Amino acid sequence: MRTSERVSLEIKRLSSGGEGIATPTGWSSLFPMGAGDTLEVELTETHKRFARARVLRILEPSKDRVTPPCPYHFQLED
Repeated sequence: MRTSERVSLEIKRLSSGGEGIATPTGWSSLFPMGAGDTLEVELTETHKRFARARVLRILEPSKDRVTPPCPYHFQLED
């Protein structure tokens, strides 16, 4: 996978730092939110064993997702 490539991935678990983790092809992808969500992302960094990505949109929200009560909570960029 290459930087700027767009992919859809399901977030399987959270890291100790709170980032979502998906393992599509044997390497880990790290995302700033969402465990259990299926996301469309754009890769921003690619390394030998992991990648980081920017979330573009939520394709399928987790059944556990809730709307945050705070209006200043992190939101996806439009």
